[in-house]
Amino acid sequence: VEALLRWNHPRRGLMVAEEFVDIAEECGAIVSIGGFALREACKRVSEWQRTTSSSISVSVNISATQLEQPQLTAEVAAALADSGLAAESLVLEVTEALVLRDEHWVGRRLDELKALGVRFAIDDFGSGYSSLAALRDLPIDIVKIDRSFIEAIGTVADGAEFARKIVELAHTLDLVVVAEGVQSRAQFDVLRRSRCELGQGFFFAEPTLSDHLPTVRRVRR
Repeated sequence: VEALLRWNHPRRGLMVAEEFVDIAEECGAIVSIGGFALREACKRVSEWQRTTSSSISVSVNISATQLEQPQLTAEVAAALADSGLAAESLVLEVTEALVLRDEHWVGRRLDELKALGVRFAIDDFGSGYSSLAALRDLPIDIVKIDRSFIEAIGTVADGAEFARKIVELAHTLDLVVVAEGVQSRAQFDVLRRSRCELGQGFFFAEPTLSDHLPTVRRVRR
């Protein structure tokens, strides 16, 4: 599962992250908000594992500002220890654009976190033109294909072939692939034939409150 941040605004109602994260970054609030999301995600998933005997893991987005904080590694270690969640059950997601900002500096911070035993995913892969060197040299475990490539399957000439090539490239580098925004059976079938391991999107399930997750049936199609 992926932890999705929402703000229940007193006047605007439920707001998705895209509506407030940029402002939170500008004013510095993203550090405390991100820390809260990390701790809650670890806590909830650890509880699910104990009550359902499930091997479920959780992905949590890490912003550029958070990654710049020297105490981030200690905060992740504390979130794991306090929740009892095994490190391998936590996937930290960084955007492709962030990886491209300063590969050397980002690599050092990722190496620190990797030493805890967590896994890393590049989010929105394909939207920022990652270099092959970055994928090879950084401690990345998972690439998440940007939803724009998934939307192109069946709607754009060679859309399916392009998605297949991305999966093939990732596998060449021994990376696990997640397809973002899978909406239809046709997209699912193309991705399955392309040997894409994982997917997320409305084809599988809509976003749900964390309290309801244990009741959601795991879909195998």
